[in-house]
Amino acid sequence: DLDIRQFVDSGKNALVFSSSKASSSATPVIRGADVGLIDESHPLALSDIEWFGVEFYDVPDFALEEGDRILIETTERKAILVERKTPKGIILLLNDRLDGVSSNFPFQPAFVSLMKSIIDYFERSTALPDRLTTGERLSVSGNVQLLDPDNNSLLSFDEAERLGGVALNRPGLYKVIGLHDSSFVNVQLDPDE
Repeated sequence: DLDIRQFVDSGKNALVFSSSKASSSATPVIRGADVGLIDESHPLALSDIEWFGVEFYDVPDFALEEGDRILIETTERKAILVERKTPKGIILLLNDRLDGVSSNFPFQPAFVSLMKSIIDYFERSTALPDRLTTGERLSVSGNVQLLDPDNNSLLSFDEAERLGGVALNRPGLYKVIGLHDSSFVNVQLDPDE
C-alpha cells in the first residue's frame, strides 16, 4: 500500500485490483449479487455503462478509509469500486479479483466499458493546463519532455528532478512533448505585477 501511495504522490493515478483470497464456501453460489448503487454524479459516467448480467459471487471484505467515495456497490451493499483521493493523485480500488470465480465481471461488456472510462478519467485528471502564471509549477510525468520558449530542453531524464513539478519563470509558450503527441502551455505574467 505504501508503494502505491508513493506512486500516486509522484503525481500519477492508479487503478488497484483486489488480491484477497477467495473464501472457501462449501456451497457453490448459483446466482450472484447484481450491481446495486452507482454514483451517477461521478465524472466516470458509470450510469452510462450497461451493467446487465454482471454478477458478484464472492466479494472480499473491504475496509473503507475516511474520505473514500463508493462509486459502485452490489445489491448486498458491498463496495466494488472505490475512489480514494490523495493530495497529488487518485487511487481507484476495484474490489474484485478478476479471476472469473469471484464474479463474471471480467467476461462482461461492462468491464471493457469501465476500463475505457477509467483511462479517460485518468487522462482528464492529469491533463496539462492551457495557461499558467510565471513562477507556477508544472507537474510532468517521466515520459515527457519540456521545451522552453526558445526550444531548449528544461528536463533531464532524472526522475527526481520532476518531483514537485518544474517552475516556469519566463512568459511564453512552453512545449510539452509526450509519447504520442505534443501540446503547449502558455505562461503569462502575473496581472498584479
